[in-house]
Amino acid sequence: MLAKAADPVFQEYLDTIRRNVCTVCIDGRDDRSCGLSGRVCAIESHLPGVVRALSSVESQKMEDYEVAIRAQVCSECIEQDAGGRCGLREKGNCALDAYLMLVLDAVEEVNLRRAAGA
Repeated sequence: MLAKAADPVFQEYLDTIRRNVCTVCIDGRDDRSCGLSGRVCAIESHLPGVVRALSSVESQKMEDYEVAIRAQVCSECIEQDAGGRCGLREKGNCALDAYLMLVLDAVEEVNLRRAAGA
């Protein structure tokens, strides 16, 4: 998935997420790079799916976005088992889960910019 995340279509999303999410993430470095050791951040590794899932929902309820992420992203993640259990998420070590509201804000920011420029 990283190759797809590097696609120019998703670069604006990644840049906005790095600016709005990575700067407050406990694993983020001062230069907005990821300080995770031994694994890639779920936000970046699943970026295309994250953008698609969040962009497919229009709701005032955060739960609706969580449902979309669980169904479209978490279900494809190797960290989640067949029963829907994710050890990273349960321990608070999944940045996508921990910072979902900020990720949503970043995705919506890019979507609004793109709609205004269209």
